[in-house]
Amino acid sequence: MVKKMKLILILLVSIQCIGAQESTENDKQIHQFDFWIGEWNVYKFGTDTIIGISSIKSKLNNKVIEENFQSLKYKYQGMSLNTFDSKLNRWEQFYVDNSGLKLHLFGNFEKNKMILSDCGEFNQNCNRITWTDLPDITVRQEWEQSKDKGKTWVKVFDGHYKKRQ
Repeated sequence: MVKKMKLILILLVSIQCIGAQESTENDKQIHQFDFWIGEWNVYKFGTDTIIGISSIKSKLNNKVIEENFQSLKYKYQGMSLNTFDSKLNRWEQFYVDNSGLKLHLFGNFEKNKMILSDCGEFNQNCNRITWTDLPDITVRQEWEQSKDKGKTWVKVFDGHYKKRQ
């Protein structure tokens, strides 16, 4: 009986240690996109022209990043939910806007950039959005589209996120 109790105790401790290791690695990954969290003025990159405002918040115990964008010139609004899928080891974004656009993007964080895309085997027209964590504590967002499965790209948006004062 004592041997069984010791064995059970060892198993429980082992399971907790494995869970803690997975949790620590997962915690690192779920915070990769935190550089985008904040209240932002969004400018056309390389200019003083403000094009919108964006509010990016951490939600659901830091498991989801919610974006809400509002154009200042047009009636355009968009929002996204972003989360790290630990089973598939990738980031996902679900984006919708008031024009009816819906995107489901996938990707990863590498070299100070979050790169998400919906290009796939059956998707002729696709999108790729890159967020770059810049050294001056701003963020550049570049949105590109392709009509040939990602062979060539056209930039459709180039935004510079600067913290609101």
